[in-house]
Amino acid sequence: MSGEWRGVLRYARPMILADGIGTAVPVVVIALIGWMGEDALYVRSLFMPVVFAFIAIQLSIAVTTQVAVALSAGREYDSAVASAWWLARVGFAVTAVVTAVFTFGAPLLADLLSVRPDVREQFEWFVRWVALAQLTGIGPVVCAAVLRGAEQPRSASVLLLMAGGLEVTGVAVLGLPVMGGWGLWSVPVAISAAGVIATVMGLQLLRRAGLWGRVGQLGRRGEATLLRQVGIPVGSAYGVIFASNFVLIWVVSVFGAASIAGFAVAYTLQTMIIVPGMAIGSATAIVVNQCRGREEFDRIRKVVHAGLAIAGVLYALIAVVFWAGREWIALAIAREPGAASEAAEFLGLVAPTYLILGVVLAALSVLEQTGSGLLAVVLNATYFALICVIGGYLARSFGEVTPLYQTMALINLFGGVVVITALRHTRRLQRSGAAVDARQEP
Repeated sequence: MSGEWRGVLRYARPMILADGIGTAVPVVVIALIGWMGEDALYVRSLFMPVVFAFIAIQLSIAVTTQVAVALSAGREYDSAVASAWWLARVGFAVTAVVTAVFTFGAPLLADLLSVRPDVREQFEWFVRWVALAQLTGIGPVVCAAVLRGAEQPRSASVLLLMAGGLEVTGVAVLGLPVMGGWGLWSVPVAISAAGVIATVMGLQLLRRAGLWGRVGQLGRRGEATLLRQVGIPVGSAYGVIFASNFVLIWVVSVFGAASIAGFAVAYTLQTMIIVPGMAIGSATAIVVNQCRGREEFDRIRKVVHAGLAIAGVLYALIAVVFWAGREWIALAIAREPGAASEAAEFLGLVAPTYLILGVVLAALSVLEQTGSGLLAVVLNATYFALICVIGGYLARSFGEVTPLYQTMALINLFGGVVVITALRHTRRLQRSGAAVDARQEP
């Protein structure tokens, strides 16, 4: 195994574990809510687009922090806490604004999604309270990003694993009928408690790693520049997912509760499935940015090739597992037969294309975090726009959801364009860095 493979895997393994658990939390929560009744599952399924809005903010801040810290490798991470503190405040402020939008806009959201009258009030209050609970999520995300960027990926994984475990435990203990019996209202309480506890633990891990006392300043201008170049494109990518998920939920809303719940389960599963690819891409970008910070420009292309190869190997396995086990996986999560059947149909058509999707996701993450964020956003937006427009039109025209799934699978097959673009960007990055290095030599 080459040094580049080992370098990427050193970050990718704990990041896949931690981010996978973090993304698996909504899947586990949906499975738990399935035990709380059909109405509860229906409400939670309609809420899924809102989740992506908050994920977009958290990842935007986290990735910016991670890149800022990684780029300070040559200065012994002297600006880590300064960067994190400034970016955490920005993230909290933006989260507060989005929370206010959903809190006051819950009735409009219910209208747009055609929520059933008998659960409309429950849906609106659920949106309000879960949106408020998201204010506690910035702390753990930023602390974990600092630890990853400062070559402490295991500590970052422990932190995110604990946060996810606390949330799931809270929903199970407080929400299940045989336990606390709070039902859906256990979700905002569990999110809030997990966020506060994990933030305290994250600060302790920063102190233990010796990062808290580093007082060097990156400067607000430097952080703002990274936020524009890296964070906003990453957040925009998830913003696109939020918008597309909203549109797709609207598309399937006319096909009944089973179709809505089944699609939400399948799409949530796909969200969990895309995490390893994005984590591998992010791990690759960390090593690339460390190479840039240490002026080791000759390693950049090898690192990117290693990252994409790792993604290809992993997603070959993922594609086989989720296609072969689609019916069992869908039924285990959805529990309701109609919703499980819809989710299994989705996986049957889309899962075989995950091999290509995984490599594309890794390539997009590299673009986002190494200076081509705008290009990554354009490619990402084009992908989802094609799915929403073509797939949505065909589904509504034929009066069934299957054409939407077929469109997703077909468009996944054309992802090679993104990989070629990322490889060309890598060559330019290496050449430009080497040229700067040559000019600086006496």
